Amino acid sequence: MKRLISLISLPLILSCGGNSSEKSDSDKILENFSFSVDTILIDPSDKIINLSYGIGNATLGPERQFLYQFDPSKPQINQINLNSFKLENQYPFEEEGPNGIAPLIFGMQFLDNGQLILGGYGAQYGVFTLQGKKVQELNLNPADYKGLEALEITDLGLRFTFSKDGRFGSVLKRIGESNSSELIVFDLETMTGKVFWLPEMEQAFDYSLEFQAGNRIRFVGDGIWLNQIENGVLVGNSTNNKLYQYEFDTDSLKLMEYDFSLVPNQKERPIKKEVNSLEEYLVEEEIALSQIYFGSLIYDDSSNRFFRFGRILEPKKDGEQTRKGDIFLFMFDQNFRLLGEAKMEGIYSIPQSAFFKDGKLWSYVNVDDELGFAIFDFKF
Repeated sequence: MKRLISLISLPLILSCGGNSSEKSDSDKILENFSFSVDTILIDPSDKIINLSYGIGNATLGPERQFLYQFDPSKPQINQINLNSFKLENQYPFEEEGPNGIAPLIFGMQFLDNGQLILGGYGAQYGVFTLQGKKVQELNLNPADYKGLEALEITDLGLRFTFSKDGRFGSVLKRIGESNSSELIVFDLETMTGKVFWLPEMEQAFDYSLEFQAGNRIRFVGDGIWLNQIENGVLVGNSTNNKLYQYEFDTDSLKLMEYDFSLVPNQKERPIKKEVNSLEEYLVEEEIALSQIYFGSLIYDDSSNRFFRFGRILEPKKDGEQTRKGDIFLFMFDQNFRLLGEAKMEGIYSIPQSAFFKDGKLWSYVNVDDELGFAIFDFKF
């Protein structure tokens, strides 16, 4: 029997449609902004969609009709039809042999030709078909690139992206003892490369703290992210609102800074670098989490705009496992100029694994271990 696709509400995540009407002297406040939310469930068609790690590594296909989710337990890629809300297909991949993938996949990306790049542990990158055939091994060993001879393959971090034609690869350098943030750019055609220092991203390192008690490790930290954009990459972090844009054709790096009205432009209260007890750690954790947190930019191909979320958590209350936060939305044009800001009334956490389809924002939700999406319809 055909499974019914449900439209449901999620009271723990959001309430009904919100409206931002806060007054400000800034002309960037989106006074007429409002939104509504519907939630859908994906029909797995008597198969299993593994959500042990959330939606994990997932990406939209070039046609933007399907979402492809990598399941490391098989391994396989789940093809999810976003028009019919069904699991369309499951594509198995091999762990060993000539078509073998890396032992731990931490990213995937489609090229314009429909082939798929999988990147994983040990800086192993390959181009595959959806049927699991390895078309090409991608060599990003710095020793083989003019201009990158001083680097080692172990300097490559987990975050990577490639240009849509596959010619250029970009990787964030692994954070070492120097706490230096750097972007490594590879030209796979000329076998040349460059390293770009990103000093404005390094504030994120000031908000990382770890404490170990016995076998348990507690950690709080901000991240630096890397996004593919048209003809380049975008780098940002969760500590401040600054962005770096690198363009492949001009081989240029540009810093973009913003002055927001609704939230601070960055975290301002420092935390300690080391603590000696769990109680001391929890104090510093609270300082970090109660300040502004910025998400990565999300592109809407329908409006040619970028959107970014921010969050400020409420103080933690005794006995509560979860905590609510104030959520803010920032809108940019295609050239990353700030168009407006709004507070999103009625939601209390940043949308997870979010992407735009047909002008609406889709956000992953887990509904009783079933795959669902909250679909936001923004009005301006």
